Amino acid sequence: MSITNYQPLDAPWTQRTVLISGEGKGAWTYARLADSAEALGTRKAVRVRATVDGHETEVTLLPMGDGDHMFPMKATLRASTDTSAGDAVAITITHRD
Repeated sequence: MSITNYQPLDAPWTQRTVLISGEGKGAWTYARLADSAEALGTRKAVRVRATVDGHETEVTLLPMGDGDHMFPMKATLRASTDTSAGDAVAITITHRD
């Protein structure tokens, strides 16, 4: 994990969600985290430390404009969790920057 000023959340925040993928070559695969702005205290982009089906990762959540955030799922993370678009994953956020 990289060195950053992560602060622990008051309590870990978990959401079970389905991975989504855009169409076409190079399209992103991501999870939509419903109501994440309320849980994280921001509607802006925010760097977090999280687990996806038990695999630790650090990622920047991107705001979707409605209080939800996009959790990008890079190919290496999808490979380590053996997931792809349409699969359900459990995402637990423990720290935010």
